Amino acid sequence: MGICLRYSSSDQQAQEILNDSFLKVFEHMLTSGEILVFRAWLRRIVVNTALDHYRKERRRMEKITADIAEEDATIAEDVIDRLSAEEIIRLLQELPESQRLVFNLYEIEGYSHQEIGEMLGFPAGTSRTYLTRGKQRIKSLMLQRKFGNEYGE
Repeated sequence: MGICLRYSSSDQQAQEILNDSFLKVFEHMLTSGEILVFRAWLRRIVVNTALDHYRKERRRMEKITADIAEEDATIAEDVIDRLSAEEIIRLLQELPESQRLVFNLYEIEGYSHQEIGEMLGFPAGTSRTYLTRGKQRIKSLMLQRKFGNEYGE
């Protein structure tokens, strides 16, 4: 479920991805080997199912352009240290879908921009752009929450 939450914009969408993943697992259960291999195989299925979900949604939606202001503000390390796993997931869920997917694939799963571009059907440069914008958006959201809480917003 943790992987699904990182790739989704809501708990409901994460649950849908998880359910679809388990359907795929149960359909192909006979082909799995040892438990160590099974865990890696299961993780791969969940990531690929999340990507399939993204592609399906992308076909239905029109292209969204994100206008994100450049911010040079730095976030104090203590702010990051105080974030819980749930808060980090909430921040990721607030990213536009394309930025969230690229962030997860690059920063967490360790794919290259070339591999991400091939998986999602766009150039490697677009992957780099989405990653940069995603990181900027996360910084912006963290600053809003830090300063918003101090001023009662």
